[in-house]
Amino acid sequence: MNLRDRSYIALDAENAYKAMDWAKDVSGVFGYFKVGPILIAQVLKTGVPVIGLLHEANPVDNGNVFVDNKLHDTPATVYQTVKEFCGIYAVSMLTIYIDEEESCREAVRAAIEAREGHKRVGKNGIYNARRPKIIGITELSSSGKFDINAVMKKAELAKKWGLD
Repeated sequence: MNLRDRSYIALDAENAYKAMDWAKDVSGVFGYFKVGPILIAQVLKTGVPVIGLLHEANPVDNGNVFVDNKLHDTPATVYQTVKEFCGIYAVSMLTIYIDEEESCREAVRAAIEAREGHKRVGKNGIYNARRPKIIGITELSSSGKFDINAVMKKAELAKKWGLD
């Protein structure tokens, strides 16, 4: 596996068109693209199908788009959101925010249930394509604080709860 197959680049652009330009410029170097809530909002605003276009710009089996949406909502909303993203073949990974609350554990459980309940059709027409990974976000960099003990505790919870 070469570096390109393990490298992500954040496409935190001010609009969908700029993100697509960046993706085209770096697709030979980076194998995967990270999109966040701002770019997803741009998709809704402009109607540009960025996730699908990113996959076309750099086709990778089982998806090449890391959706950094930092889900933090009710279990029902998390379930439906994960289910919808699992239906987009280009999506390879999603994020969910981790905290110690019972509601967070239930949301993680809902995310895993939604992913496991979704079948992806592979290139061979059989339901065997890999589903997206779901990883936990233990601390937001914008919070301005960093407590390694708290981060490690949340990471242990994420692993215990079954996240990737």
